[in-house]
Amino acid sequence: TFAGAKPQTEAALLYDAVHMLALGLLAASQSKDIKPQSLNCHSRELWSDGATVMNYIAAVRDGRSLSVSRRQLLGARFQPLSGPISLDSGGFRSGYQLVLKERLPYPGSHRFGYWTEKSGLVVTRNYTQTKEEIRETLRGKTLYVTTIIEEPFVLYLKPLQPGEEPLPDPELWDGFCVDLLKNMSGRLGFNISMRRVRDNQYGKIVGSSAEGKEIWNGMIGELMNRVRIVVTVAMVTEIIAYHYKPVGKPQTADLAIASLTITYDRERVVDFTTPFMSLGLSIIYKKPQKEKPSLFSFLYPLSPTVWAYMLAAYLIVSFVLFTVARFSPFEWYSPSSCNADSDMVENQFSLANSFWFTIGSLMQQGSEMAPRANSTRIVSGSWWFFTLIMISSYTANLAAFLTVKRMKSPIENVEDLSKQKEINYGILESGSTFRFFQKATIPTYKSMYEYMSANAAKSFVKSTQQGIERVLNENYAFILESTMNEYYAERNCQLMQVGGLLDSKGYGIGMPAGSPYVDIFSETILELQKNQTLEYLRKYWFRDHNISRPCDDSDSPSGNRHLTNSLGLEQIGGAFIILTIGMLLSIVCGCLEFCFRHARKTA
Repeated sequence: TFAGAKPQTEAALLYDAVHMLALGLLAASQSKDIKPQSLNCHSRELWSDGATVMNYIAAVRDGRSLSVSRRQLLGARFQPLSGPISLDSGGFRSGYQLVLKERLPYPGSHRFGYWTEKSGLVVTRNYTQTKEEIRETLRGKTLYVTTIIEEPFVLYLKPLQPGEEPLPDPELWDGFCVDLLKNMSGRLGFNISMRRVRDNQYGKIVGSSAEGKEIWNGMIGELMNRVRIVVTVAMVTEIIAYHYKPVGKPQTADLAIASLTITYDRERVVDFTTPFMSLGLSIIYKKPQKEKPSLFSFLYPLSPTVWAYMLAAYLIVSFVLFTVARFSPFEWYSPSSCNADSDMVENQFSLANSFWFTIGSLMQQGSEMAPRANSTRIVSGSWWFFTLIMISSYTANLAAFLTVKRMKSPIENVEDLSKQKEINYGILESGSTFRFFQKATIPTYKSMYEYMSANAAKSFVKSTQQGIERVLNENYAFILESTMNEYYAERNCQLMQVGGLLDSKGYGIGMPAGSPYVDIFSETILELQKNQTLEYLRKYWFRDHNISRPCDDSDSPSGNRHLTNSLGLEQIGGAFIILTIGMLLSIVCGCLEFCFRHARKTA
């Protein structure tokens, strides 16, 4: 007997099957001797009396075809536990109906559909009505929340002594996730009791039980300890969609909220809401030291090769101008305009004047000389066009090079990081980032995981804070989620993000598998997203909160390698040096000319 309790589906079906077999055997034995037959499980030979017994089972399923004595042997009329039994010609059960009932987290249950062979699944329950009933159960209910204390997602406002556990009062907790939960609590009317996860882990598989079931640690493990979903299928009676079975000693939770990444493995064992934040993996690295400006920074807009070609062009054009002017008769003229018959002629484009003319054009200063012949004018026009392009390009580039500090980063992206050996890199020793590299199929990520595994002691870190400290104090690049990259880069102007995102994922609120609250929480998250509450919380906690001195443009964490700065003597000091050298050369040249002239007069 079942002592008034409803049997499990397997037990009810087994009971009915044995009883039906007994009825068939008894009915068949009234008209025929049933002889047991030794059968081999691997043989295809059928029992000779099997078809006879099956026919009698179909005929006497309620016991009415039995004699009174045999019916008394079975007791009262047979009442199937799994509902009325009807068999078809093949001996299979037919004409049955499954009624689906849902048991919610409050006493009682209600029917929400049925299933038959002909109609299939028919849902008669209104989803909106069910959702409102679930909302009603949330009002005033206290949900136990498991979390990890990590800025800026979750903070505990009171200092904790070693070994001391934080109090569950939500007023003592703060952070992005706590503010999100309080917003949802205000909308849905539930209360929260905060708990720090015992092992300070997000959740990963740590083993398996004797039954072969996965054992998880961290927040995922606490969600799995909270409930077990038992689905009971009873013929005609009911299907229990949500049946909560509390588990004993391990710490349990109704929901988990933190920087908890939604992954395939976690989704198999718990349920997640709609992501409340999208992110990806990124690289954080210490900003490179700014290059010391050169006195000859004004030469940087053009490469040394271009400067060399310009010098060569200057020399060649000067010689071409000198040669063409010598050959062209129109460049020769009489120095005396009063004596037209004079045979004395001269040419203004001497070798020295040719060099002076071209350098004057290059410096956009001009000269008193003007070409007379068409040939020299063509040379001059070509040179002027060339200098126009070169000077314009130089001027446009000069402003950027003189007002920008150059910063050279040894790595630009994840490919650069994977190919070099000078910079060590690593990740958290557990969590979704670790599993991302562990299960990676992309060659770059696979090689990076092999490197980190081979150098585990100097690659893996226990916490994000430890990774950031290593970035600041060592030649180390840390791979972490982009949200934390943004948070630390905004608060320490020595840090920057390198490259783009390695993947795309999201943070979600974890709940026990089969929890009826998942859809309601997801809808509330979408509402907060729509009215920009989530964007406000993100801006406050990641960009504004607890920042004593925001990074200015020159300390931008965006990964730019060019930082704007005002001009100093370090950048343009070379121009003063060239000016000084020119003045000294002119003085020396003037003295030599004076001495040479004086020597000729006295000779």
